[in-house]
Amino acid sequence: MKNATLFLILFTLNIFCIGCSPDSSISATGEMYYQKYKNNFDKKFIDHFPAKSTQSGSFAAAFSSLEQKKNNISLMLYQYGVKTEEIQNLNNKFKKLAIAKYRSSDSCLSIINRFETTETDENQKMPVIDMSLLNNGCYINKYPIPNFVNYENYNRDRALRLDDAFVIYVLECKKVDSWKAKFNMGPNIQMPENWKNGYSKGVAISQQNQTVIYWTVIW
Repeated sequence: MKNATLFLILFTLNIFCIGCSPDSSISATGEMYYQKYKNNFDKKFIDHFPAKSTQSGSFAAAFSSLEQKKNNISLMLYQYGVKTEEIQNLNNKFKKLAIAKYRSSDSCLSIINRFETTETDENQKMPVIDMSLLNNGCYINKYPIPNFVNYENYNRDRALRLDDAFVIYVLECKKVDSWKAKFNMGPNIQMPENWKNGYSKGVAISQQNQTVIYWTVIW
């Protein structure tokens, strides 16, 4: 990641919204920030993100975090109001590229920073960790995915904040022995023993909600 220290204050938990209705003009400022967010990551982490934030949606919101202390270096792009034809094209595309496919309704999912809430996220507080949920045996063969805590229809009653209408495509996910040298991050206390450090990238799609979510998370 380039210039991590420089962008830490600027981009930790930053958000922009552009194109708030189908007839809205694209905000040049919002698009500029999206490009800056992407430039802060090595290309391999964000090569699945669209060139422009609203290229397939009428409304977009992006969140970028560089919280080394909480093991959350991430970029999330939420596209809302995506046309059905575009949703179908994206499903066909990512179905072929995915190393794993999950549904948001699945009873067992390995979730990165699963104990994070909107309150702890926005106020940069450490979440309360339930040790009984940390090393559940059903996580063993699952790739970690984000908690999607910034989703506009956030569900506070479940660890995965999405509703049941999403298909989740994991495009790449790898364990890393340590991020200490590269990102100054120690082992993540919110993750199981076999996934203390790593990265995950992918796409979550809901035709019902007309929503596409791109993610990259490094922890």
